[in-house]
Amino acid sequence: MDPTEIEEDRKKSEVADRTADTHKKVMGMIADLAATTEASAIEAGARALRAGLVDHFREEEAPGGLFGEMEAMRPGFRRRITSLRAQHRQALGLVEWVAEKAADKSCELAFLHNERDDLVQLLRRHESVESRLMTDAFYIDLGCGD
Repeated sequence: MDPTEIEEDRKKSEVADRTADTHKKVMGMIADLAATTEASAIEAGARALRAGLVDHFREEEAPGGLFGEMEAMRPGFRRRITSLRAQHRQALGLVEWVAEKAADKSCELAFLHNERDDLVQLLRRHESVESRLMTDAFYIDLGCGD
């Protein structure tokens, strides 16, 4: 391996490690939100989660970020990555929706819990798909030669 390839591998490893760390933090915030029952706590949790997701999604989509690195390593992932980008917009909208409903004093708690649960389920699925793609892209050797 020449020095350029070694440097590129190191950068890819940093992207994967940084994103894996961020995924853990996001999953913790999702778990915290899932465990809340009071409207005010759901609102606070949703707003904190939204801020965390904005940073997380921006990092993934940035040039040299996770999505770019995965596409470079596995061009066949392009369609799935495009879908994940679209889910980012959907997730942010749903997080905002839950926060707004939680702030609405006339919102029924059962309805709010259902909306929160839908959000939690969407985000868990999303992060799971990203994690699987990361594993496939960065850690699975397809035996295609270097």
